Amino acid sequence: MILDPPCPDGLLARIHCWTEGVAKSTEEAQKILASPQTRHSMRLRSTATRRHLAETTHNPHSKKRKARDAMAGSPSKKRTTSADKQTATAKASNRIPATRGGSKGKIIPSTAVDDGDEKALDIQDGPIIEGLQAFSLPPPSENPPSSKASSQNNASSRGPPSSPRKKAGVKYLNQLKPDEAIDMDDLERCTPPVLLRLKSDVIQMSGTPLPDKVGALFKKLDKIPVGFCPPELRLSYDADVDTPKKSRDPLEDDDILPATAAPYPKEQLPRLKVLLDHVVVKSVEARQLDVHERQWGNFVAQLLMELELWYPKELRLFNTESCSIEPDAFRMQLPNAKPAPLQQPSVAGSAGTAAPANPDRTTARMIDWAMTLKLDDKDVRTLNNAAKTMRDYEWSLNQSVSYIKKFPIFLDIEVKRESYLRDPKVQLAIWASGALLKRRHHGWDNQMPMPAIAVYGDKWEYFLFFELNTDLIMMGPYDMGRTGNLKGIWQIAYRLHTLIEWGRKEYRNWFQQTIMPCYRAIATST
Repeated sequence: MILDPPCPDGLLARIHCWTEGVAKSTEEAQKILASPQTRHSMRLRSTATRRHLAETTHNPHSKKRKARDAMAGSPSKKRTTSADKQTATAKASNRIPATRGGSKGKIIPSTAVDDGDEKALDIQDGPIIEGLQAFSLPPPSENPPSSKASSQNNASSRGPPSSPRKKAGVKYLNQLKPDEAIDMDDLERCTPPVLLRLKSDVIQMSGTPLPDKVGALFKKLDKIPVGFCPPELRLSYDADVDTPKKSRDPLEDDDILPATAAPYPKEQLPRLKVLLDHVVVKSVEARQLDVHERQWGNFVAQLLMELELWYPKELRLFNTESCSIEPDAFRMQLPNAKPAPLQQPSVAGSAGTAAPANPDRTTARMIDWAMTLKLDDKDVRTLNNAAKTMRDYEWSLNQSVSYIKKFPIFLDIEVKRESYLRDPKVQLAIWASGALLKRRHHGWDNQMPMPAIAVYGDKWEYFLFFELNTDLIMMGPYDMGRTGNLKGIWQIAYRLHTLIEWGRKEYRNWFQQTIMPCYRAIATST
C-alpha cells in the first residue's frame, strides 16, 4: 500500500493491522512492524496498484459500515459533539477526506480505526490532504435526459430485450393480472365473453323470455316453500328441544313443509337429519376459527356424498381439482389471442390423440367438485366402440380428458372460505366456458343450462350458465342457504335435492336425445 503524503510508521502499522482484521494498540503494532515478515508484506503491498483507503478497508461491522456509507455520500448524517470536532481539527493531518463536490463533507479520523469506533463527522471547510483526490460527482448536465429515455436505458441494462410477442401486447389472461386479481370484468373481454347478470337483466338484454329449459330449472330453484322441515321429522325435532345438549326453540307450524312438497325419500330422512345437525354445529365452529377452505369443502362433500348414496346406480361425485380443461382450443382466450389449433374430427381408422397442448395457454381453471351421471353398461360399450376411431378430446363427454371423461357433468361446485381473495365465480365461469366450447365443437344444444354452486364459507349461492347469442350468460347469484343455522341448512338440502332430481331426469333425457346418438352412429360405423 502506498500513502501520499508519507505517514508515520505507527500509523502505517496500524493501517496494516486493521486491514488484516487485527485490532491492536500502537505498541503492539510497532512490534509487528519491526518483524521481517511484516516488512516483507509491506514491500509487497507497496508495489500494488495505488488505491484509496476507502477502497481497501472492507468492514462488515455496523459502525464501520455507517462510516463507509458516509464516505460514499450517504444522505444520512450522524450528530456530533463539539469535543469530536475539536479532536478531528487537532488531527487534521491524519484525515482522509471523503467528500462529494468540494471540501465540505464527511471525514473519518484515522485514530478511530483501531477500536472500531470510527465516526462520520460534519466538518465545514476541512482541509484536503494533498495528494489524495476527493470523491466528487460529475457536474449536472444542462440538458438532462427525459425520464422515459432513462427508464428505457435502465431497463435495457438490467436484462435482454423482451420478445416481439410480448411487445405486441398482452395475449393471455394470466399475463394480464395475477391469478388472485382476475375478476368477472376481465372475463367479459374474453372469448367466449362471460356476462354475470340477474334474470331481469338477461330478459332486458335479449328482449325475450329465458330459454324454456333455463326458465323451468330456475323456477324450481327459486320457488321453494316457506317451511323447511319435513313433517316426518317434527316429532324428532320436538324431542331434541328437551335434551340438555340442544339449545334451539321448538319448531313452529310455518317451519314444517307441506306433505306434498317434501322431495326427500322417507327412508333417508332420519339419516339426513343427523347429518344436517352435525354440519350446523361444525359450520358455526369453523366460521369462528376461520378455517381453511378444505375444511369447508369437507362439509360440501358430506352433503353431496349423502345424496349420491341415495342413487348409487345413477350418480357419481368426483373431486375435480386435478382435472384441467383440454385441449387448449376449449380454453378461454382474449380477443387478440390466436386460437389454438384443433384437429378436424377424426374419421374411421386408427385412434387419434388430443391436439398438442400449448404451454402458454393457462386460462383454464379447475373446480373442486362435479356431480355427474353414471352411464349404464350399454352406453359404456357404445362409448368405448366410438372411442376406437375418435380422438380423446372428441369422445370425452365433458371438457376434460382426465378420469372424468366418461361421465357427463350436470353440476359444478367451487368452494372458498369467506375471507379468501380468489372469487369462486371466476373459476366456475372459466370451467363453464370450456363446456360451452365443447358443445360448440360438436354442434350440441347450448340451451340446456349448466348449474353451478359457489360456496363462501357457510354461504351458498347458485348460478345458471347458458348461451345467449354468442355470450355465455352466468345468471345469478341467487341465495341457496347457509350451513350455520337450521333453516339455512335445510334450504340448501332442498335445492340440492332439486338439482339432483333435475339431473337424474331432465338432464339425462337431454343427454340421451342429444349427445348419445352421435356416439351410437360412430360406434355403428366401426
